[in-house]
Amino acid sequence: LDDFLEKEIFYRGLILQCLQCRNSDWYGIDELQTNFKCKRCNAVQVIKQKNWKDGNEPKWFYKLDEVLYQGMTSDMHIPLLTLYKLKQGSKYSFSYIPEIELRRTQNQKKCDMEIDICCIVDGEIVLGEGKTASIETPEVNKYEMLVKEFKRYPDRIVFSSFENDWSQALKDTILKKIHKSSFLFKKD
Repeated sequence: LDDFLEKEIFYRGLILQCLQCRNSDWYGIDELQTNFKCKRCNAVQVIKQKNWKDGNEPKWFYKLDEVLYQGMTSDMHIPLLTLYKLKQGSKYSFSYIPEIELRRTQNQKKCDMEIDICCIVDGEIVLGEGKTASIETPEVNKYEMLVKEFKRYPDRIVFSSFENDWSQALKDTILKKIHKSSFLFKKD
C-alpha cells in the first residue's frame, strides 16, 4: 500500500458526511485541516465524530487514481502487456506511442478507427489489436482494410488476447487476410 501511495496509484483520505446537507464524500488528506468544505453545499465545518459516524477516530479510505481506473475499465492492460512482451523481444531498440485514433479528415469528431498497439521494434513497424475477450473476424477485417490503405505495410500485425482458445478458422482468416502476423496468447 505504501508503494502505491508513493506512486500516486492510490490516495489516502477520509469519508465525511456534511451535517448540513447530509452528503457523504471522500476527502483527500490535502483537502483536510481541522475543518472541511462540503462538496455539495459548500458548508465549512469542523471535523467532528458526527461527520465520520463510526468509532472514536475516523478510518482511512483509499481512492484509486482516476486515470488508472478509467484505463482498467477500458482494458488498457492488454495493450500494455503486449507492448511489454514486444519490448522483451527487442534486441536493439523499442519505441511506442499510446492508442491512436485515426480520422479521414482533420476536424472530424468521431474517429474512424483505433489502433491499440503501435510501436517500432528493432526498426520494424508493429501495429495491433488487444482485447480481453477473443479476437473476432471484424477486428481482422479492420486491420486488413487498414493495411490496404497504407503506402507501406507494417512489418507485423499483432493480435493479443487473454483468450487462449483461438479457433482454427480465426487463425486461418488472419493468415489469409493479413500476411505477416504474430499471435500472443495469455500463456506467453
